Amino acid sequence: MTKEKALAELDTAVMFQFKAFLDEADAARLSYAITEARRTMLTQVCYFLGGRGMSTADINACRKVAGLYLWTDSENRKITWTLNSIHLRGRAIDIVPLDKNERANYNDVETYRKLAEIAANHGIEWGGNWSSEKRDGPHFQIV
Repeated sequence: MTKEKALAELDTAVMFQFKAFLDEADAARLSYAITEARRTMLTQVCYFLGGRGMSTADINACRKVAGLYLWTDSENRKITWTLNSIHLRGRAIDIVPLDKNERANYNDVETYRKLAEIAANHGIEWGGNWSSEKRDGPHFQIV
């Protein structure tokens, strides 16, 4: 998702803070991709179903309707803890660092920490600072 598309999906009350954050990340020459901004309730429900005892086939029926890629059994795990995500209100984005080959690297702790430091300067909370059970490295939000 482009930066412009992500910003357009956000609540206008937080759009400019996120723009300043992303502009500063760009100026710092951090390589990242935005994977999600505003989310539909259907997508949130599909995410919520994971890892809660429902078969992968049943979850994939939901994911197909939502236009999401279909999971393998190994992907059927908890990826959210709530049906009331800040993404639903357009007040959050998910970001993944990119490696030198422009591939997603969810394990790039150094880039996440740099992004988190810049985000904090703009009043944006990083999900990587949450308790270990609910830690969400890609997640940046304004409540």
